[in-house]
Amino acid sequence: MSDFSFSTIKEWLKLKPRYLFSLLMVSGVLVFSPEVALNELGLKLIVDSYRAWIGGVFIVSGILLLTNGLAYLFEPIQGRINDWRHTLVYSKQLKSLSSTEKKVLKEYLDQDTQSLRLGSMDGIAGGLVAKNILFRSSSLGTVDAYFAYNIQPWAWVYLKKHPELLN
Repeated sequence: MSDFSFSTIKEWLKLKPRYLFSLLMVSGVLVFSPEVALNELGLKLIVDSYRAWIGGVFIVSGILLLTNGLAYLFEPIQGRINDWRHTLVYSKQLKSLSSTEKKVLKEYLDQDTQSLRLGSMDGIAGGLVAKNILFRSSSLGTVDAYFAYNIQPWAWVYLKKHPELLN
């Protein structure tokens, strides 16, 4: 019996909002219809026998429909909150760069480009990759171990707004 209830609950959570709305409406009509209407439709005996279950369907489908709606409304807001949180974390990293790392990033701004060829042997590019400020955009390099490194879009925008961080 417990396996049935857990699998049923799992399936309910997967229902699309249109089905939840249908369940909400049908169960609501059955629970809140006057006895005269239920008698006329021949549903009074069924509703009287299963009123608790029908009421449960009404409550659960209403809650699930409400949470689906709230999740849909808050999804864009959650994206903005995540962007703000990432910018806050990464801006702290930009404020604590070494002078050689600042010099490399200043080249991006001075040349007004989002891609530069940097040496992979000196560790500066690797450190900026580890801090999620740069990424290696190509696995093909030159004979002298220079690879194309791009600046992350968030870092580009932030440094364009705050070039004083690189002084």
